[in-house]
Amino acid sequence: MLGVILAGTLGSWVGATFMYWASRWAGRPLVLRLGPYVGLSLAKLQLAEAWSARFESAGVFFSRLLPVIRHLIGIPAGILRLDFRWYALATLVGALLWTSVLAWLERRWAVTQS
Repeated sequence: MLGVILAGTLGSWVGATFMYWASRWAGRPLVLRLGPYVGLSLAKLQLAEAWSARFESAGVFFSRLLPVIRHLIGIPAGILRLDFRWYALATLVGALLWTSVLAWLERRWAVTQS
C-alpha cells in the first residue's frame, strides 16, 4: 500500500507542477483565449484568481482534497505566480493525504469483497 500511496502522490505532484509552470509561462491571455472552449469563462477565472490570492498555499492544500478542483488549482496559482515552494509543499501534502485516503478506502473495500 505504501508504494501505491507514494506513486499516487508523486504522480499528482508532477502533474500539478506541470500545470503550475504551464500556467505561469503561458499566463492569463492563453487561458482567456482557450478557456471558453472548456467552460472557463472570464468570470470563473476572476473568481478563481481572487480565491487563490486570498488563501494562497492553504487554499492549494484544501483544493487538493476536492474532486475536479484539485486538478485545476494550478492554473490560478501559476497565473498569480504564487511562491512555487509553498505551492509545491501544499500540493505534496494535500496529494499525500488524498492518495492515502483513497488507498485506505480501496483496501477496506477489497477486504470486504473477499
